[in-house]
Amino acid sequence: MKGRRAATFCRSPLSSLKIVVNIITIVVTFADTIVVIVVITDAISIDVVIVASIIVLTIVKIIVVVTVAVIIATVVVIIMLITIVITIVVFIVAVIIAAIIVTIAVIIIAIIVVSMSEEQPNWRRHAAILTLGSAGAAGAGAATEQIASLEFLAALAAVVVFDVPEASKCSFRRSVATDNKGNSHVVSRLLTTKFPLNAFLMELGIQLQRRGAELHLFWLPRRQNVEADAWTNNDTARFDPFWRVRLDVSSFKGVLLREFLDTGMQLYQEVKKSKAARGGSKVQKIATC
Repeated sequence: MKGRRAATFCRSPLSSLKIVVNIITIVVTFADTIVVIVVITDAISIDVVIVASIIVLTIVKIIVVVTVAVIIATVVVIIMLITIVITIVVFIVAVIIAAIIVTIAVIIIAIIVVSMSEEQPNWRRHAAILTLGSAGAAGAGAATEQIASLEFLAALAAVVVFDVPEASKCSFRRSVATDNKGNSHVVSRLLTTKFPLNAFLMELGIQLQRRGAELHLFWLPRRQNVEADAWTNNDTARFDPFWRVRLDVSSFKGVLLREFLDTGMQLYQEVKKSKAARGGSKVQKIATC
């Protein structure tokens, strides 16, 4: 319907001009006919008035033709100008809409990037090298059996080494990623009965309390935590050496960590001796029987 209306709008001026031209042509033809009749009736002598009339009609013809040509040219120019203006307006509107869409997309992407950067720690920018000494290995037994404790020790070391900005103390929160889902539950509940994991947990709680800080340790799939695997394989290409900090855990005593580890080691050694003694007595009983 819109196309038909536009076509009718474009054709209506031309149709009106054609009607005007036809009317003028009829009038001129009628005048010529009158002149011919007058000339025939008065064939002997042509009056001066008739000659003047012919001249006037000729001039009128010329004026009419020129006027019609000017009107047609004006209408064509107006139509062309209107078409150009409409095209320019449509182009400007399309550019504005495209700019708005691009701006919205950029804002959404920026919000997503900022939220991800706030939620996930920037491990590439901050990295601590832990040199595990007796304090880290005390009572741990085989490293494969105490992976959770050693990974939790890394979280404690990060809090101690990187500390909290002075202006943010008593109001600082930080989210940290780990590929050990069990440790995320330990931090959220602040409860565990495993040794030496419970010693590291209590030391972490005291360190956070002194700094007025909160630590949210959330689980991250291993495929998304490639930096941790690279660090395990001594691949430091992903990390900025400027932020490298060395920490000797054997020289770190903490608030209660050293005392708690020593006491716990004594307890577990006594339990181990007791179990060994019970096992020896059972063997003797079986032998005597």
